[in-house]
Amino acid sequence: RDAAARRVPNEPPEGAAGNTLLCIHLGDSNDKNRCMWRRFESCNTLEEVVAYVESQTPFQIGTNAELIDVTLATPKPLGRDNYGRTLQVLDLWPSGHIRVRAMSPELMAVG
Repeated sequence: RDAAARRVPNEPPEGAAGNTLLCIHLGDSNDKNRCMWRRFESCNTLEEVVAYVESQTPFQIGTNAELIDVTLATPKPLGRDNYGRTLQVLDLWPSGHIRVRAMSPELMAVG
């Protein structure tokens, strides 16, 4: 987790221009207690969001969990091919919802 934490950008101040607010849902539940809210700059990349998730949870995206954009009605996977794309390009600006889905049910109980 420490290595991932070093790759996480500083959180921009609330209300600053160009911010995006992400709700990161842990698991398949819509339980508000299993969500993390975090501000990023719209020019931050998905790779930086991955680092944030990995620094805050036991999940390793691509190894034991995957990211899914659930902002709109049709969920779409956010694979490694999207890591270099900015949050604005991924339509996760000015806000978005990303689900972290464990690849095994046992991990969801921990996460």
